[in-house]
Amino acid sequence: MIKRIHIAFLLTGLIFFSAISSGFAVFYFMFYTLIAVLLASLVWTRLNLFGVSITANRRSGLSQVGDYVETELLIKNASILPKVLLEVRDMEDLPGESTGSLLNIKPLETVTWTSKALLRKRGVFRLGPPKAYTSDLFGLFNSRKTFDGVNEVTVHPATASIPNFQLSQSVGLHPGISRRLTQQITPSVSTIRDYVYGDALRRIHWPSTLRQSKLMVKEFDNDARGHTWIVLDMDHAVQHGEEIDNTEETAVEVAASVANHLLNADVPVGVLASGDKEYIVPPKRTSSAHNDIMSMLAIARAEGNQPLHQVLQQNHSLFGMTSALVIITSSTETSWLEVVRTSLSEVSRISVVFVDPHSFGSESVLDMNYVLLSSSHALTYVVRKGRNLGDELDYRKASSAGINPTLEFSSAD
Repeated sequence: MIKRIHIAFLLTGLIFFSAISSGFAVFYFMFYTLIAVLLASLVWTRLNLFGVSITANRRSGLSQVGDYVETELLIKNASILPKVLLEVRDMEDLPGESTGSLLNIKPLETVTWTSKALLRKRGVFRLGPPKAYTSDLFGLFNSRKTFDGVNEVTVHPATASIPNFQLSQSVGLHPGISRRLTQQITPSVSTIRDYVYGDALRRIHWPSTLRQSKLMVKEFDNDARGHTWIVLDMDHAVQHGEEIDNTEETAVEVAASVANHLLNADVPVGVLASGDKEYIVPPKRTSSAHNDIMSMLAIARAEGNQPLHQVLQQNHSLFGMTSALVIITSSTETSWLEVVRTSLSEVSRISVVFVDPHSFGSESVLDMNYVLLSSSHALTYVVRKGRNLGDELDYRKASSAGINPTLEFSSAD
């Protein structure tokens, strides 16, 4: 691509050649004028950044998809020359976001500019560094200066409210069922400890609280019968869709929503995902459980090549004594269903969430998988592109023991 500066130099050379060849004074005048313009433009771009400094005040840490991150930039002009059309940019590494502003700054003046960007995708991202750009009036020369101020932000996946989600065999978390779940879990108290922000209020041990005049909570032992494992299929071969709106991101949001729903009900949740590497967060009832799971889901990527049936086979010992298993997949293969019927036969309550690949542009359909699961006791949900998760993960629309609701498999939404 030919840039303006190349054209300017070419034009200058032609005029100089014409001046020497013809000896006309007008060509010499044009030549010296162009040289003066080029030199002035070059000096302008250097001086317009001279004495400029930028300080970034930003928060880093944990956020969630859909949140906004803000940065306050203090731009100081320490020189006696004004800064004209100075472009300041920040957060250029965020997916789909690049904030910037054109500023005019007086001599010895400090201005404040606040940048705001939407967090569109889960992951760990770099905020900054802030940069200043300038150009001459003709667009011939450009200059850039980079300043300190880099932070990282961990973006947790989005979560949806799924009040009518329940685990298989009518052991769920909606009104009228939670008592049965509690009776089956029957966790035992192992110790009493100080209350930590984030602990469920239902775990407060009132006798100890009254005796010690401070909040005390019950710490439960890790009774495997009360655990729920979420298995997230991150095999690259079964993923479909576009960059952000795809089966991978939808499955991660489902996993985050289910984990959040169960943890809020004080159910220990573990998560297993085999993608670019194997991620395991064991079930626990600590105040850090939610953050541990969401932070893992923030970085897990569907870049693995291990099919779901291998993941289930290699890790079936983890689920052997659990009370519930939730499998989230977009796989239309039937091999993993055989593993569920054999190696995982001792797991009494299995729920499956299908992320329908057909609705994301795949030619594959879930008919056979759904029929096979519908004939078992596995509670089966189907999540389609663009649908509300609260509606899709509703036990009243799910299939179990031969109940087969209308699924509309034959056409994409």
